[in-house]
Amino acid sequence: MYYEIRYLDSAIEDLESILTYLAQFYPNTPKNFIIALKRFEVNVVQMPFMYPVYEDVPQYRKALMLNYLVFYR
Repeated sequence: MYYEIRYLDSAIEDLESILTYLAQFYPNTPKNFIIALKRFEVNVVQMPFMYPVYEDVPQYRKALMLNYLVFYR
């Protein structure tokens, strides 16, 4: 089965805000965040059920990526 990653517009806005925030501290931090996000994408595409169900909204799963929670379905 093939899985595809699509980001909501609000997720893209959040990502831009996160990268802007992280850029204030160290120049490589946004790059490291993107690398971690790409690793997360690979994991989700290859093994979408590896992360636990989000108990508050069971249609979603959650993953901890660095200091951020990522939700997906």
